[in-house]
Amino acid sequence: FPNKTVALVASDILHLLINYVDHLQKFPPDTPKKIVEILIATITYLLPSTESSPHELDKRLVVSLLLCLLDWVMALPPKTLLQPVQTLVPEKDKADKSVLSSIYKVLHGCVYGAQSFSNPRYFPLSLSDLSSPDYDPFLLLEGLKEPEPLHSPDSERSSKLQPVTEVRSRIQQGLISIAARTVISHLVNHLGHYPMSGGPATLTSQVCENQDNPYCDSSDLAPELFHTPNLQFFVLNGTTLLSCLQIRAQDGLPGGGMAAGLTSANACVRVIVRDISGKHSWDSAVLYGPPHCAAPSQPVHFHTAFCGPAGGDRECDAEEESVEREEEEENEENLENMEMPREQENGELLDEQEEAVDEGAVLELMAPLAKRRCREAVPSWDSLQDGEDALDEMLQYLGYSSPECLQRTGTPLNIPAPPPVCVSEKQENDVINAILKQSAEEREFSRHSGDDIHMRAAGQPEPSPQRPQSAFYYCRLLLNILGMNSWEKRSNFHLLKKNEKLLRELKNLDSRQCRETHKIAVFYVAEGQEDKHSILSNTSGSQAYEDFVSGLGWEVNLTSHCGFMGGLQRNKSTGLTTPYFATSTVEVMFHVSTRMPPDSDDSLTKKTLYCVILVLFHAVISSYVSFCIP
Repeated sequence: FPNKTVALVASDILHLLINYVDHLQKFPPDTPKKIVEILIATITYLLPSTESSPHELDKRLVVSLLLCLLDWVMALPPKTLLQPVQTLVPEKDKADKSVLSSIYKVLHGCVYGAQSFSNPRYFPLSLSDLSSPDYDPFLLLEGLKEPEPLHSPDSERSSKLQPVTEVRSRIQQGLISIAARTVISHLVNHLGHYPMSGGPATLTSQVCENQDNPYCDSSDLAPELFHTPNLQFFVLNGTTLLSCLQIRAQDGLPGGGMAAGLTSANACVRVIVRDISGKHSWDSAVLYGPPHCAAPSQPVHFHTAFCGPAGGDRECDAEEESVEREEEEENEENLENMEMPREQENGELLDEQEEAVDEGAVLELMAPLAKRRCREAVPSWDSLQDGEDALDEMLQYLGYSSPECLQRTGTPLNIPAPPPVCVSEKQENDVINAILKQSAEEREFSRHSGDDIHMRAAGQPEPSPQRPQSAFYYCRLLLNILGMNSWEKRSNFHLLKKNEKLLRELKNLDSRQCRETHKIAVFYVAEGQEDKHSILSNTSGSQAYEDFVSGLGWEVNLTSHCGFMGGLQRNKSTGLTTPYFATSTVEVMFHVSTRMPPDSDDSLTKKTLYCVILVLFHAVISSYVSFCIP
């Protein structure tokens, strides 16, 4: 690359070949892929020397190659970009290296400096890797002398301006880094995603903070926007501007129609992102669960522990009979004790009777032994008979069906454990009697005082959904879930002050075009027309002229066009339709004189201005090429 000016022209010509990428694939199928690989290797070769060069032309060449690489990548299908790179000497570590991987590696080097290429993991391609019988990267071309820069580093005047040259070098180095970051962001956002559903005229979002805002009635960004409680502005990593806006959900649809029928809140969060790649907008809704989560739950009725709906009365009757039987036994014991002093002669007989009564009471208070019959089915409540215990039956079934659960082989699970050694049999019986006595007293108290209103538990209603009082609650919730409020992110995530300066910057950012824009005037000059009035009065042209205009781009409706307008108006004063052409990196609006109404002031002003430019342009090139189309 002995001459950077010639290299820039070659880069522009290579840029033009993108329009014929489909035709290039018909000859050698890998021609477009080979062009991308050469661009990668060329940037890798030029970057180290360009970083240390003080000349602006060196930086411009690398930036031009980066933009050319971007358009070529966007024009190729993903399956081509995912193919491996074919090198002259295949190596093990390069066998799985795809074209897309090499693209991001060279962009990584442009952002962080060529020193990252010293790591083999981040080295993309070299020109020698692409050498083949059809392509010689080191072919000697005719030596063209590079023009001497205006301020040569060897001149005396240049030495005096050395500090300025150093500052300028750093600025140009930043230019390459910014261009590479822009290319990376463009590829991540739009590779395989252009044109979007909005058409080729839409590349970034057209949504602003005032739209769907219930606290703002302005049709444009206005100072009243900063007084709304549902909007806040943040800066992330010093490179991204975030606007968090809480808006109402669409009427009749949970989550504003985004919840797909799931249970959601009555508000949505809109996040508007502005960064180096443009403006993007996302709407989000908090999802609570399936639709049945929103239905009111059925009331659950709980019954007292004494009487259940199924079998509870039977338990109450059995327990009441047990209490009555215990009272009768106590009365009999009292009568026998009263007769003992009067029947001393029958003392031995009475002692035997008392021992028999005591033994019967102890046996009655002791827990029943395990039942010897085997249970082969799971005990259910309906199958239990009077006097059978559900837990006892279940333990018996588990011991029969799962012998491995037995604590000791051959010992059923429903046999009560023996009392501790430190507890005597009399102490155990005293505890059992105390528990039975307390149960009888509680039952008696419940029988006499159960109807008292103060003894009845009040119904516990289900709490109703709570609506947040803050108009920014769901935005704060989303930011917290994303981790923006964490201590680790606080140094990179900042809240902006709402003032007039921020408003001006927002309008300035939204007015910037994310693509290269051009507007081109097209006039029809009929045969014999030489004056301005007759040329501007044409409302149609020949068939060749109409075919030429139709080949410039596709027709767009100016009243609803959302892309670059190029000075044309939406109020139909400059026509209804016009040709328009766009890619992911460029927009062209054609001002066709025959499409503009002849009686409109706006169209007449533009036509007159274009006519003056046309006359000057025609005077310059008339000796070289015929300008008018018949």
